[in-house]
Amino acid sequence: MRDWTAGFRCVRSDVLARADLDRIHATGFSFQVQLTWVVKQLGGRIREVPVRFVDRRKGESKLDRSIALEALRLIPSLRFRA
Repeated sequence: MRDWTAGFRCVRSDVLARADLDRIHATGFSFQVQLTWVVKQLGGRIREVPVRFVDRRKGESKLDRSIALEALRLIPSLRFRA
């Protein structure tokens, strides 16, 4: 994986059936990271299908401080649990 927070992903239903989805507690962008980690741990194949975005011309990011802090806590914890 090159980008764990973007792109389009499909997960086979048999892999999701084996996943303990109750353990996925992340919200925001961290949800994508945690679900991808679970799929990888179960031996699921992951293939990135990039989504291309144009640069934002106006407006603000949806990423707020709480989402960023969650990612800072979650991502290292996934690595250390492995």
